[in-house]
Amino acid sequence: MSESAAPQKTSLFSILLLGILAIIWGSSFILMKKAMFSADGSAIYSAEQVASLRILLASLCLLPFAVPHLSLLRSKHAPFMLIAGLIGSTIPAFLFTAAQQQIASSLAGMLNSLTPLFTFILGITVFGVPFRKNGLIGVIIGLAGAAGLVFYSSDGPVALNSHALLIILATCFYGISINTVKKYLNDLPSLTISALSLFMVGPIVAIYAYACGSFDVLVTHEQGWEGMGCVFLLALFSTAIGLILFNLVIKRESALFSSSVTYFIPITAILWGVLDGEELEIVQFAFIALILFGVWLVNRVRFRPSS
Repeated sequence: MSESAAPQKTSLFSILLLGILAIIWGSSFILMKKAMFSADGSAIYSAEQVASLRILLASLCLLPFAVPHLSLLRSKHAPFMLIAGLIGSTIPAFLFTAAQQQIASSLAGMLNSLTPLFTFILGITVFGVPFRKNGLIGVIIGLAGAAGLVFYSSDGPVALNSHALLIILATCFYGISINTVKKYLNDLPSLTISALSLFMVGPIVAIYAYACGSFDVLVTHEQGWEGMGCVFLLALFSTAIGLILFNLVIKRESALFSSSVTYFIPITAILWGVLDGEELEIVQFAFIALILFGVWLVNRVRFRPSS
């Protein structure tokens, strides 16, 4: 169903929710960094430990929503629910922490804005979503900006940043998950999908978290509890509360307005990075501007009201 062509007044409350979401999701990158490294750069939790604990704690946070909604789960939903849990949450969590061992949290936030572009590309190439030719311009511009961030080096010749590629892969997985949910789980409420998908992967990540010694850090590292606090904030706000607020915005406003949170997440990530002493080049800001402009074009084309 297409968006209504009649203009609707956006409420101040919805704008406030969008701002809160931008702060919550934009802050997730610095929280991952603080969970893995102390102020002097020494390791606290490993990338694998942070990722597994994040998903485990998020599944526990959403458990009160998952249990009452188990009755809505049908056999036809199960494989796609598992895809949403693994491809949409678990694997990207591991990719992001692995990448942030070597790249700045602000750069991670910039590259995360590629998610709508990959959602668009995979939608038209794999999932049969109708394609508007003008959307190709936005995709090309966005990918050009991403290529600039991946290959840019302030130290001399252009070099491939393989860790940045991990985040691009994560945004590609997000695109797969979003399209899967839209095509195969559209008869379920969004909160049900998120709660049950994490409920399905929860036992897997719990076993993995225990096997890789995640809980031992609490007693063996002097900053173990501090790092765990960052992981808990990451799981509670960035995953659980962020999801609830986003669903509320979607119910109140248009899809275009809801997706516009993508434009503001990198701003929050950059501000946190700068406050934490990360150095950014002017050229990098130019590349993120290209990505955001491309995302804007894709959303403008995709959600344009029909005449």
